[in-house]
Amino acid sequence: MRRMLIVCLPFAAMLIAMTGEGLADCKPELVAMTGLSGPAKSDAEHVARVTWQTKAAHAYGSAYSNWNKANNRKIECEKQTSSGYQCWATATPCN
Repeated sequence: MRRMLIVCLPFAAMLIAMTGEGLADCKPELVAMTGLSGPAKSDAEHVARVTWQTKAAHAYGSAYSNWNKANNRKIECEKQTSSGYQCWATATPCN
């Protein structure tokens, strides 16, 4: 039993160290709102995502500007007029 414990301890320490490397480092949630963006909702959503990425890069550096790595991603839109939508992107930037 003692030999098994001695053999397993270094393995357990290595496993703990490896799992810590894979954890994402995240910053506080960011919200980015667009102005009126064209008649297509998809265009307005794209503008909101790009605006969020720019804001995240400015606040925390380019490592945090990847929308696909962000946690709790959400884009909401409202139709403002017959010719446009306003959207806002909310997410927690992570690297």
